[in-house]
Amino acid sequence: MPEIAQSIDLELPRKLQDPSYRRKFFLIEASAWIARQLIDLRKRRGLTQKELAEIAKTGQPAISRAERADYSNWSFNTLRSLADAMDARIRVLIEPAEDILWEYDSFKGMPAPKASLADETPKTHERAIGEQDAKFHSLAAQVAKPRTEENVARQSFGPTLTGDGRGIARN
Repeated sequence: MPEIAQSIDLELPRKLQDPSYRRKFFLIEASAWIARQLIDLRKRRGLTQKELAEIAKTGQPAISRAERADYSNWSFNTLRSLADAMDARIRVLIEPAEDILWEYDSFKGMPAPKASLADETPKTHERAIGEQDAKFHSLAAQVAKPRTEENVARQSFGPTLTGDGRGIARN
């Protein structure tokens, strides 16, 4: 039997060069990603939409809307409420377009996405989250150290207290 299509060329890398198209695409992509995460976590918790709505003190139609891939009117407070109801945290990652556009260069010929976006966490997201965690832990370790001239002099990033301890100096 002949192979019908090896890949679909959507010209995505070229289209993403247009800032207007890119904004719309990123919104749609984020909406689908959020919906998939909400569905996956609700199912992992063994909850129906109605049960989650009761825990989150909202209606089942609100849960249904939030779980739609084409829904983009959710607020941070709504997401926080749903995450709290399912004992989860929210992590926001804002990435400059120029830092991630390369991810879409190899879009042509990619296999179909897995059923769960949660299983398909992009490596750049993992790397960026790891970098954020490393920066946080490094900063936390510096804050925990006694303030001495030596360790203040070695500090190379972030806000620091001025010598008199009253203001913040930027490095």
